[in-house]
Amino acid sequence: MLGSVVVTKSDKREQAIRRNPNNARFDDLDTVLLDYGFSRRNRGTSHFVYIHPLVTDHVNIPYHGAIVKPIYVKKAIAAIDGVITAEREEKGREGRGVSSTSRWRSPPKSKRSLADPIA
Repeated sequence: MLGSVVVTKSDKREQAIRRNPNNARFDDLDTVLLDYGFSRRNRGTSHFVYIHPLVTDHVNIPYHGAIVKPIYVKKAIAAIDGVITAEREEKGREGRGVSSTSRWRSPPKSKRSLADPIA
């Protein structure tokens, strides 16, 4: 089997969601997001919030039946694409010998304190 590609069940699920966001099931979208490393939070309401350390925005998906509205599916796909892009950038920085935290370092603190008079 030279050159064969193994497609997992998770890959098929993601492809189906991308192909038809109008008919995405909540369980499938939940599984794909969790497979990409998102953590799920639910505080007893019908809304599930997914967060990922590499993406600044969170994904909020309401559960009102098995089918998720296309707008929420598109936001989830955009967040997944953001994770994929961030992971590629992270790999690129590691390959060039750049620290992964150098981009996120906080700016230097001002030497002047709030108690100092303004000159």
